Amino acid sequence: MKIWIPIGLVVILAFSLLAMQTMQAPNYGAKYNSDVILYSTSWCPNCAQTRAFLSASGIPYKDFDIEQSSTAYQEHKSLGGRGVPVLLVKGVVIQGYNPKAIQRAYSGS
Repeated sequence: MKIWIPIGLVVILAFSLLAMQTMQAPNYGAKYNSDVILYSTSWCPNCAQTRAFLSASGIPYKDFDIEQSSTAYQEHKSLGGRGVPVLLVKGVVIQGYNPKAIQRAYSGS
């Protein structure tokens, strides 16, 4: 009987994490009239790679430095940001530099 308690906790934790991953992201895209929002810093090399990728792909975006704007910092945190870059692409949150995920979210496939 004691073995079911830890297994039950694992199942509850797994469902909680799944629910967190599928939560609807705040609608910052509408707030800024942009399909792509980038939360970044000026010194981050992955942020620079993300900017270069977006520009080279012809994807318009809004870029907010989380160290320069308290609003950007709060939005970054509300999206589950633990580092930079964090992108919000058509409602999909992408953590880190991930060109394939950006393309997939932007194209809707």
